[in-house]
Amino acid sequence: MIPINVRGILFLFTPFMLYLSYGIISKNSMAKEEYQMHTGIRHFLDTEYLNFPTRNHGEYRYLELEGYPYVFEIYEPNSEPIPQTIDNL
Repeated sequence: MIPINVRGILFLFTPFMLYLSYGIISKNSMAKEEYQMHTGIRHFLDTEYLNFPTRNHGEYRYLELEGYPYVFEIYEPNSEPIPQTIDNL
């Protein structure tokens, strides 16, 4: 019988978490070619979209492609100056 204390709960919970972690890692470990590719005309690109971001203003860009139902949220920190950024699309 497993005792009902912290060690007993961890003993029961650990295999479940390992199984769940393996499932998440294996599902998200695809090659670059296996992901969906969406192309289209840029319909919207700005630093704010509706009420987003709620913090870290200026580090996110919001991109909407014509014909795609969702908006992409792209994180772009300005810590390293590089010649091409997302703003130059």
